[in-house]
Amino acid sequence: MGERLSRTLCEATGIPIPAGAQGRSLWPILTGEPYSEAEFSSVYTELGIGGAALTEANQVGFGDAADTFFIDGIARTNYDGTQVAMGDYRRAIISDGWKLIYDLDLPTELYNLERYPFELNNLASDPHCNDVKQRLQAELLHWCIRLDDNLQVERYMPKSLPHNWRR
Repeated sequence: MGERLSRTLCEATGIPIPAGAQGRSLWPILTGEPYSEAEFSSVYTELGIGGAALTEANQVGFGDAADTFFIDGIARTNYDGTQVAMGDYRRAIISDGWKLIYDLDLPTELYNLERYPFELNNLASDPHCNDVKQRLQAELLHWCIRLDDNLQVERYMPKSLPHNWRR
């Protein structure tokens, strides 16, 4: 149960944060303490059911056929919880009014959220946006490496920084 505790709640209540607990503590922000603006300058999100592109041929053990939906032969959703999510199909970063999305099976997407808040104008192939795209790619790579789940390695020693802030 301890691994499911929120770092914020642990810090707020004085409970020791379990080794390997993921996430960042928001307690300093909630209490008006100084916080790292760089640490919270972007938002990372991911969506998916696993890192492997599954096909209808290898759905054995994946759950009932009714719980798995295939789009162009690729499993996209499983509601019965039998699939352990170790990675995701789609990853995105939002920073400074821009959103960059990478998907395992779809073209890259880049949106200027201030000009086009409904994400209708994909600017990923616009050469005028290359600098923004490169900056967001670097930020997305930072998050992907930071959130890599390597707790399966027996000799792994989790890092424990104040509030779990890296910057």
